[in-house]
Amino acid sequence: MNKQELINHLEEKFNIASHKAYSAKEDSNYRKYMSGYRGSLKNVIDFIKQEKTIVPKEFDEWYKEIQEIKGGNEAKRFALWKICQFGFGCGFEDVKDRKIIKGSLTNWVMNHKEKAIDAVLNGYQMERPYWLVAHGRGLAFYLANFISDWGEENTPKFRETDDINEAYKFSDIEKAKSAASLIDGIVIEVGERA
Repeated sequence: MNKQELINHLEEKFNIASHKAYSAKEDSNYRKYMSGYRGSLKNVIDFIKQEKTIVPKEFDEWYKEIQEIKGGNEAKRFALWKICQFGFGCGFEDVKDRKIIKGSLTNWVMNHKEKAIDAVLNGYQMERPYWLVAHGRGLAFYLANFISDWGEENTPKFRETDDINEAYKFSDIEKAKSAASLIDGIVIEVGERA
């Protein structure tokens, strides 16, 4: 069952629950139950409809190029064909059948084929940029968080990490720059990966 079939199934249940809630005259508890059930179904349907696959900027550019040249359903079919053939003796190709050299797009599609297919079929949203503050020898450490008190020589105390997943993710570049200036670090732009 794909996402649209699930939505259709839940909407059918929603309509049945609506009818039962309004037609139940004698039992007010049953009516309250069906109204609650109906409300829950509506929340689930809304959640499923809004959730889209997050794709990198390179995927968006690749798919938009296909849409410009092929258009409509033909663009979907062509994109799905290119995604599905990739890795089965075929390289990843653009709309003009030129091989795309290994890089972030080919790596993302190879490791996230289902997400790429879902993005083409059900729509997607682009990754949102965020910023990290790197510092230390060879910029091998990231700011994890600040500690409430200040150290010697009026320098802020902070916790660092070498794991990018534990690093503090700034959604505002100006705040990232301010933090970087406090700990003698630099700002690195990263994307929110799916």
